Amino acid sequence: MRPGRGAGLLLLLLVVVGLLLGRRRAPAAQDPALVPGSRIGDLEAGMLQAGLQGRLPMPALADPNQLMRERARALVQQDPGKAAQILKAWMTEDAPHA
Repeated sequence: MRPGRGAGLLLLLLVVVGLLLGRRRAPAAQDPALVPGSRIGDLEAGMLQAGLQGRLPMPALADPNQLMRERARALVQQDPGKAAQILKAWMTEDAPHA
């Protein structure tokens, strides 16, 4: 083993341990406590008391049909031959005796 190699490994180990310990954080006092067996109404009441109700916006879900259309358009632009094969297979699967 070369002399500088041990110091480099020790430094790398210290950096990894520091990163892992740095990710830990104490739970904030404002975070709602999730207790097994508690009811949703109890959690909502606790959030209202802590003033967290307005801070947690509900994300708008994307329309799955719109996402599928966008993926299909992207496939047609990238590989029109593959898109044609998929469409042809889908059509024959839908009506096998036609």
